Amino acid sequence: MPPPDPVNLPVLYRPAQIADVLGCSEWWVKEQARRRRIPFTRLGGSYRFTADHLAEIIRIFEERPLSPPDAGALPSARSAHRPARAAPVDAEPRLNARPPRRRRAPAGPTTTTPEGARHGIRREARRLLAGPLQDRARQVPHPRRRQR
Repeated sequence: MPPPDPVNLPVLYRPAQIADVLGCSEWWVKEQARRRRIPFTRLGGSYRFTADHLAEIIRIFEERPLSPPDAGALPSARSAHRPARAAPVDAEPRLNARPPRRRRAPAGPTTTTPEGARHGIRREARRLLAGPLQDRARQVPHPRRRQR
């Protein structure tokens, strides 16, 4: 079999070259090919692209206007990307919030216990228990500590 004529063979481009032309990352090109969203040729486990593939990729991701714009009135840049708002419907009932199941305590220091009383009891209990525990800790030698 005679060798193929190199003039008739298509030029194959790597994903990095396609990414440079499209202005995106090489990862994006490979990911789109892996998900079969763009045309490609697979040779030896790597993605390769022809000029026809590149033209098709550009056509696939091309966005067309929804309707032809009027010759005299072009939308402003701000309103061009905003979706149209739906007209308000008066027939829908308004939602009302339910009252809470449990009433909140009024704000301010109106509690029955003095400020910090609960914490003071805990602090006092710790102080009373700490003395005997510290005495016991001094008497019992630590198992890994060397005796003097």
